[in-house]
Amino acid sequence: MPRYLLTAKQIVAARDRDLVDGEGLIVRVTGISRTAVLRFASPVSHKRRELGLGLLSRDSLQAAGETLVAAHVAAEDARRLVRDGVDPIEVRDGKRAEARATEEATSVATKSAATTLRRFARNYHDEHVEPLRSTRHAQPWINSIERNVPGKFLDRPIDRITPVELLDTLVPIMRRVPETGSRIYRRLSTVFDAAVIGGLVAADPAGPIQRELRRRVGQIERTNYAAMDYRKLPAFIKRLRAAPGTAARCLSDRTLEILEIQCGQNDRRVFPSVTGSGKPMSNMSLAMTLRRLGQGQVTVHGFRASFSTWAYEMNIATPGAIEASLAHRERDRVTAAYNRATFIAERRALMVVWGNFLEGRPVARADGTPVTDAAVIRFPAQEAARTAQLGPPEAIDRGMVGGMAQLGAGK
Repeated sequence: MPRYLLTAKQIVAARDRDLVDGEGLIVRVTGISRTAVLRFASPVSHKRRELGLGLLSRDSLQAAGETLVAAHVAAEDARRLVRDGVDPIEVRDGKRAEARATEEATSVATKSAATTLRRFARNYHDEHVEPLRSTRHAQPWINSIERNVPGKFLDRPIDRITPVELLDTLVPIMRRVPETGSRIYRRLSTVFDAAVIGGLVAADPAGPIQRELRRRVGQIERTNYAAMDYRKLPAFIKRLRAAPGTAARCLSDRTLEILEIQCGQNDRRVFPSVTGSGKPMSNMSLAMTLRRLGQGQVTVHGFRASFSTWAYEMNIATPGAIEASLAHRERDRVTAAYNRATFIAERRALMVVWGNFLEGRPVARADGTPVTDAAVIRFPAQEAARTAQLGPPEAIDRGMVGGMAQLGAGK
């Protein structure tokens, strides 16, 4: 054993300086602090290093003596490591890192156990979905999850949800409501991805089940929105005009007249909620109006199809103007990049003709010539340009008929 030089009395009485205790051990005195330090040559880097061995007490001679003995024992353990070719500082740092990792893992496990899927999904919705969308579009995001996913599953700790359990939960939903189920799957996958980034779960359980989910559910048959035959629209519009309530006035015709009718109902909204809460009218109001008028078999969205069918079947306008009126984007990226036409003039004329048709008035050209079902409406401003570029009307007609045939064939 090394012969140490310092006593407890010297430790208590010392002033600011380094006290040598022997065999590389010193006591560094700074104010009221006394720290045992071992100086040694690292067997790994061969550099001089200092290893702190802890504080020494100065409260009493007995306490000072006990902590000094403990420093001697710690110094001897460190010297033994040096003799074995190990740097004691690296050993200490390794133990500290391991302790931090254990502490962090315990903290994450505790946090994960306290965080349910429902709670994390709501937090994600509040932080990432709601700020980027309107209330009308943000609320259905979380509602679709909470209304369709069983509450018992949502209230489970998020880190304990396995891919198999998620699969068994989603299959019945996707079989019952395919479109909604697909959205729920995508939204939950987004939630789990955020949980992975947040350190709450190790992996997204929605990832491995995608193929098996598709296999179990089978091919989802997507159906079009139920639409009304455009030939029945004029008669229906007459009934709609006579129907009471705000919802009956949401169609894109007679816009200025409708605005005048709605004026004074609300300071901010053209179509306010009937509850008087100042909120916008519910999207279900339009569907309920159709039901009250005995047209519950068709959908509100389907009226877009009615317009499109009428415009194409009657050859009312160019396909570009029709699609622009429907706010459809060009799917071909190259075409979309170069064709930036808005068809404003033609769309304006198209809406006038559509309004006349809905009102049961004769549909006429700009020169007043009546148009029959077999005729083609042409707008003067575009007619001259199209004739100059594409040729006489007969050639244009043949091209449009061919285009319509290809469109019908899905080409």
